[in-house]
Amino acid sequence: MQMPYQLYVIARIGEEFTGDTNRSATYVPFVTTVVPNFLNLRSPLATGDNKLDMRFIPLILLFSMPSFYAAEVDPMERTDSQYDSSAWLALLHADASGNSRVEDPVFFLAGPHNPKAEFAANRREFAKEPVNYCCRFPARAHWLQSLRKHPASTMVTNDYRSCPELETALAKLKPDTAVVMFASEYLGNPSSAFGHTFLVFERAGRSRLLSQAVNYAAQIDERSAANAWKGLTGQLPGRYQILPTFEKVKEYNDLAQRDIWEYELNLSPEEVRQLFRHVWELEGIRSDYWFLDENCAFNLLQLLDVARPAPQPSLLLSQQAAKLTVLPGDVVKLLDRSGLVRKRTFRPALARAIATTLARTSTQGRHQALLMAQGKQAAEDLDNRTAIEAAGLILQAWKATGRIDTEQFDQRYHGVLARRSELGPAPDPENEADRVALSKGVSRLPVAPEEMPGSRMLSFGVGVIDGVTNHGQEHNFGEVQFRLLGHGLLDRPERDQSSQLELGRVRLRTIKQEGLQLEELTLLELRSISPHEPVFERKSWHLRAGLERFYPSSEKERADQSDALLGLFEGSVGRAKGPFYALAGGELRTDLHDQALVGPELTLGAFAATPGRRLRSKVSASVAYHLGTDSDWHPELHWSSRLRLAPQLDLAIDAAIRSERAREVRGGIAWQW
Repeated sequence: MQMPYQLYVIARIGEEFTGDTNRSATYVPFVTTVVPNFLNLRSPLATGDNKLDMRFIPLILLFSMPSFYAAEVDPMERTDSQYDSSAWLALLHADASGNSRVEDPVFFLAGPHNPKAEFAANRREFAKEPVNYCCRFPARAHWLQSLRKHPASTMVTNDYRSCPELETALAKLKPDTAVVMFASEYLGNPSSAFGHTFLVFERAGRSRLLSQAVNYAAQIDERSAANAWKGLTGQLPGRYQILPTFEKVKEYNDLAQRDIWEYELNLSPEEVRQLFRHVWELEGIRSDYWFLDENCAFNLLQLLDVARPAPQPSLLLSQQAAKLTVLPGDVVKLLDRSGLVRKRTFRPALARAIATTLARTSTQGRHQALLMAQGKQAAEDLDNRTAIEAAGLILQAWKATGRIDTEQFDQRYHGVLARRSELGPAPDPENEADRVALSKGVSRLPVAPEEMPGSRMLSFGVGVIDGVTNHGQEHNFGEVQFRLLGHGLLDRPERDQSSQLELGRVRLRTIKQEGLQLEELTLLELRSISPHEPVFERKSWHLRAGLERFYPSSEKERADQSDALLGLFEGSVGRAKGPFYALAGGELRTDLHDQALVGPELTLGAFAATPGRRLRSKVSASVAYHLGTDSDWHPELHWSSRLRLAPQLDLAIDAAIRSERAREVRGGIAWQW
């Protein structure tokens, strides 16, 4: 028995409308299937024998009319929910609002601010020129082709076409593992003051040093002080570079004497290849480099978002990290929390390995190692294995920094290797932790970046100050201090007190008689206290710029400048020996109008710490000679201590003689995050 056509029409309508919810995708199949079947009906409907069937003619026409308009719409213009997916936004380096952080127009087909239009333009280009498109945007093409498996997407019909140049590069590199490299902070280069991160594509069974590294950095034509300001304000172009990994390791480990932490990522080989395809797309592409947020670390997260897109845009790594500041250390912590780190490896700087090896031998052994490196002592005359190893490391460091030429290095290093081979390997330590550390060339492994406290600091304290008025009474005060970025000399018991880097430190104080007032605003303070020794002959130095309340010494100055808030700029260089250091330089204090105090300055200081470094202290004494003023000499004495109460919490106690008459003591709690 033949099914009545009314039921057939209703069934086809139900079939079509329970599928794709897109209007144009519904009308077209309906018209191409239902209408022809209706027109091919036999006589019962055509001859009018069945008048009931005629009621379906308006229904047929109703559903047929929109099909004429739908057929005229370009299929590539139809809405697809994938244009706002996390994968597509990651491919465009777009933020939550859909605006890309890439400024180079070559990176787009429709523009950086409309992911929907860019999605349509890319689908159209993929269909029109598949080979050229796959060479230009291989990661996008690979992702678009994968949409064919998506049940709600019928827009992509082309297959992914291999790009000869890209396939040649993939066949040569065969990347199946991605590694994030973190180089420790280095004050010698402002762009790396908070550390640096770069990516390595590793091949199984091959040395990591023979792999290729992807590095994002600001492009600087010439070194100048203006580059620091340009980097802070996004005026420097940033680009990706692909270069041998051993070059970057040599640059950081040997030349700059920076430790490197290596984080092998938990990515599949296919995710690593998609990551490489995206790096291919970014070759030569420009984006604005911002030192504090859109820097090497943030751009690394954008690459990883392409390799493994999050389920929704807000969960992308770059979106999670998009705050006021994004530092390399913060990114390493985020990777660790996200479960992306499979394995961590430490690669010590040559300087650390040398210092560790020298510390394991006697004073005579250290002297012998230095003589061997200088060519004044023959290695075959010695039996001190540790001194011989230290001499070999020193020679490598001197060769890397150009202190000795190739001929001198070859001659001396060959003698060291020959004697070390004759003596045989050193016995292994009994302790497992010592064996691991010794295999890395260090006495003990330092604290990893992801385990360090954050760079922001907030502290609350109380204190007493006297001598700030002509009557010399004591005054109690409350104080709050905030630091935007950085670390002080005593902030990190996990590391030594060799460096200080602070940006945006503000100290507010409230005194009953004076009310709330700004005590200090440090825009930038850099300090490097590096022991001077024969191997590297480092210098120590200090630089500071900002505002500070000045407590003058003489009666005349006290009347003219009573605790005035003055602009401050000071700089000095010197040497350190053990825990002691001495710096000489100058300072300028000015109210930016008609008052200026300028002259030379001398600073002496020392550090001390308990075993385990839970309690750290420093003391410094300085004297400045202000030219052209009645108070020629301006002495200051500062003492500070920090006691670690919890992983991110310190008890802080400070005492200072700010001038001949102003003295203060304060204490409080400092929290770092």
